[in-house]
Amino acid sequence: MAVFVHFVEKEEPEIIEEKNLFQRIFEDPGVFLDGIFYSATLFLAVYLSSGLQLRNPYWMVVSCAAILQGDNLRAIMQRNVQRILGTIIGIGIAALLLNASLTTLETIFFIIILFTISQISVRSNYALSAFFTTPMALLLSTLTKDQSVPTLLQYRFIGIALGALLGASSALLITTGLRFYNRSFHLHENFDKDPD
Repeated sequence: MAVFVHFVEKEEPEIIEEKNLFQRIFEDPGVFLDGIFYSATLFLAVYLSSGLQLRNPYWMVVSCAAILQGDNLRAIMQRNVQRILGTIIGIGIAALLLNASLTTLETIFFIIILFTISQISVRSNYALSAFFTTPMALLLSTLTKDQSVPTLLQYRFIGIALGALLGASSALLITTGLRFYNRSFHLHENFDKDPD
């Protein structure tokens, strides 16, 4: 797959300048706030998914982490909607595949195809990628243990929807909080210059 992607991808790889840890922190001091924010949100996702006794609790955590990968609040909100809508359509595709009584070899073949399509489409359209990620994840779940299809589809939707909503809500909360904090303490001022 790596060789295939190497020949399909036409973009030149971006060369990243090597910097030590202190240079990176100096250039982006917000990394500490981001780290605290992400870890607290993901801890809450793990706590809620375990407390709600979801069948596959990691679905909620992965969904929450995927939503938080957006570059800004607008991108996070778009990912939230796209992930939930993509999951709904993906559940429909998964229902067809799960009721088709596939052999183990056929299931593995479909997982490979779905993964490939998902990875190719993720850069151009996040929602389209979710169409194929959901059936892939559900087919993987059926390989490990025999599960009831309606229950599996239901838990997948609940996990993805709750994770996406938690990620979007926490991003909105931290963005709004930081905006008020910046306005309250005038953090937009430049402290490098001497006052007149």
